[in-house]
Amino acid sequence: MVHVQDPWKAPPAAAPLKSLHELLSWQANSQPFDSLLKATVPLPKAKSPDHQPDRPRLLVCHDLHGNYHSDALPQGDQDSDYYRLTQWSSIDTFVYFSHALVAPPPPGWINAAHSNAVPVLGTFITEHESGSLLCELLLWTEQSAEAAAMQLAQIASYYGFDGWLLNIENPVLQRLIPNLVHFIRVLRKVMHEMVPGSQVVWYDAVTTEGILEWQDTVNDLNLPFFKAADAIFINYTWKEDTPAQAAAVAGVRKHDVYMGVDVFGRNTYGGGGMTCDVALTAARSAGLSAALFAPAWVWEVGNQPDWLQRQQQFWDKIEACWEAPRALVCQLPFSTCFDQGAGSARFSEGELQSQQPWYNLSCQSPQPTVRLPSTRFDPFTGRFQTQLSDQLSDHLSNPPPLVASLCNDFAFRSGSCLQIKGNVAPGVSASVEIFTADLLIPEPGLYVSFTYKAPAQPTPTHMELWCWMEPSIAVTAPACAASSRHTQGTAHILAMLQPHGVCLVSPDVDTSHIPVEQCEERTVQHSNGWLTLYYRLPSHLPDFAHLTLRSIEVAAVTPVKPDAAIISADNCLGYVGQIDLTEWESVIQVPSISAITFSDVIWTAPSTNADSGEERHASASEQDPVDAPSVLGTKAPEEVSQQVQTDTAASVSSTDKSKVIWLYVTLGFPPDVVGTVSNFEVFYRLVDSASSKADLPVPMSNDDQGWTWLGIASAHQFRVTQLEIPVSVTAVEFAVQAADVLGKLVLFQNATKAMLDRP
Repeated sequence: MVHVQDPWKAPPAAAPLKSLHELLSWQANSQPFDSLLKATVPLPKAKSPDHQPDRPRLLVCHDLHGNYHSDALPQGDQDSDYYRLTQWSSIDTFVYFSHALVAPPPPGWINAAHSNAVPVLGTFITEHESGSLLCELLLWTEQSAEAAAMQLAQIASYYGFDGWLLNIENPVLQRLIPNLVHFIRVLRKVMHEMVPGSQVVWYDAVTTEGILEWQDTVNDLNLPFFKAADAIFINYTWKEDTPAQAAAVAGVRKHDVYMGVDVFGRNTYGGGGMTCDVALTAARSAGLSAALFAPAWVWEVGNQPDWLQRQQQFWDKIEACWEAPRALVCQLPFSTCFDQGAGSARFSEGELQSQQPWYNLSCQSPQPTVRLPSTRFDPFTGRFQTQLSDQLSDHLSNPPPLVASLCNDFAFRSGSCLQIKGNVAPGVSASVEIFTADLLIPEPGLYVSFTYKAPAQPTPTHMELWCWMEPSIAVTAPACAASSRHTQGTAHILAMLQPHGVCLVSPDVDTSHIPVEQCEERTVQHSNGWLTLYYRLPSHLPDFAHLTLRSIEVAAVTPVKPDAAIISADNCLGYVGQIDLTEWESVIQVPSISAITFSDVIWTAPSTNADSGEERHASASEQDPVDAPSVLGTKAPEEVSQQVQTDTAASVSSTDKSKVIWLYVTLGFPPDVVGTVSNFEVFYRLVDSASSKADLPVPMSNDDQGWTWLGIASAHQFRVTQLEIPVSVTAVEFAVQAADVLGKLVLFQNATKAMLDRP
């Protein structure tokens, strides 16, 4: 029996470093559960990883009450309405900001951003009088500056993010300014070596004279800092003519100048709030980039239940003045179930899995781009249109195009799906682009799965997935019709993935001779009306060079009825649950979970004397030698303010503490679990003296056999904290299964379970 004075009561949580000592003494894996704070989703490989796009870029600096709240918990929280971001297609860089000295981003934000091909920066900030004293220590010599820079680079590399925002917002001794510039140069150099494609961004605050005086532009007083860094973040209080002046000074590096915009509107040009587009337009007109500070303003102000609507309105205005989105589908595999990283429930294969609200940004999948106008195709005339048909225009004034939006009411997988609404004339296909792409289709082909459901009311509709492809070598063909998707004079081929096969059409070339039997398809019916279509698209076609995927669209098709009424503008045509793309040969590469191990096991009575040593670690000899290695002897981390109370179906009222016991345990999964799965779901069931340890199947959802959904693991570990169970329980059985599934290839037979006996 081992007595512990400080049991591990709080769930793992990300936290900033608050002192120079903490920074300089930081070491990887020095704290319990450090591995749970590492990002598990890498940033997709860019075509030119050492360079940012040569165009004006948009940086988002996220600050919500100083951050590190529900988003700091790597295993998630139950606050399903906490702030999240889904408009990634407009964002080039995301910064996690806090007023602590060193603010590494929590893994949820890194995973969500990386899933949408957006790099993430942490923040290094000094401020006030204490900041000046810290800078003296940090910059006393070149060697001390180099030591701090090396630590920052190692922190970013270990936790898996992509650089730093440097904010020295206090006076600095002028004789130390050369060492400050050296610090920036060294950090930039080491970051580029350790994390290819990383960034170091300087914030406009202290000057080369050591004075805290925001310049609101680029000039001689901050130019040396700008030259040492990858980019500069200009303070918010600039004027209308400032962008042109800054562009003239920056010259060829004008895209590395981010004009700051405070969304709260504190003396910011344009007023902030819903008029941030004014400042962004001014910056873009001068060829500069822009930095939005605190867009979580939409969550902090106004009526809390309406924040998602405010966020959409806010980003609609941003997207209207900023550049069209970059291509997101650039490498394989690509998979999305439109998960936002939060939900009021969880679903698996269309079935309700848990009604417990949840928040876990690591679960967020690639988010759709839905700002382009819809396209319409008349199969009888073979005519493509980017505007609504004449028939609809006659009946509706200013009719909206086909619209795609996120739906939180239900899902095929996880917590949300994509809802399709719009106006479609009878017999006419309408589509809306949801992803842009730049993907050379590999040999021997592209494996595509498309899951959707279409309600029968008010009008029967079936959904299609449209894949626009372009030959890698130009094909002699008539010029394309004007469209935001297509380059003038370039041939395009459309693969229409339909319920009964694949149809190849083109607005540019004759496709009637193309043998569509090269495209293989099959169909799987799920519960609750969900249908998955599986296809194989070839990498090339006769008389065509290799094909490059350029766009993915969702189409809605209504039946032909001569006397059919025009569909109303608010008609729901269907839902998209999941889209997967992968190389054909990789389909057989199915990952599996081989075993579960137990460590750091604590059984404790939930009484007022819990801190007096009445806790018990189960020793290695009391556990199965295969499934339970010896207990770690690490001290417990500090408690955090937000604790996740496990919601269990068999929970006993905490008022009668003599009838319950608390369990803390770390579940481990083998490190070789790789492939298409990035998240795992954890279940448990209770075994008491009256029940059997029967070999029950691992659940896909809660069922009458006693399985209860416990949470989501984005790493190969899961820390169970304060699991309340009756004292009659003799064992707890845990099960782990894949949560992110590519093409429904990983089912529960690739999950595993293990029994933890109570000592």
